[in-house]
Amino acid sequence: MALTVSGTDYILMPVGTTAQRPSVPSAGQTRFNSTTGAIEYYNGSNWSVIGGYSATALVVAGGGGGGCWGG
Repeated sequence: MALTVSGTDYILMPVGTTAQRPSVPSAGQTRFNSTTGAIEYYNGSNWSVIGGYSATALVVAGGGGGGCWGG
């Protein structure tokens, strides 16, 4: 069965927060996560963002010394 969307039509996706994800997801399920503001899908083991990436941590490092001033 094919799904064809044309013209100015649209697809209304399921919407929910991260906490409202299906408790027993199946590979291929797709939804809009209103917590992250991203479309995500279940790949069989993890929820992944479509067309991007998600991060759970941000690491910022300080700069070291380097170079020389004044000869």
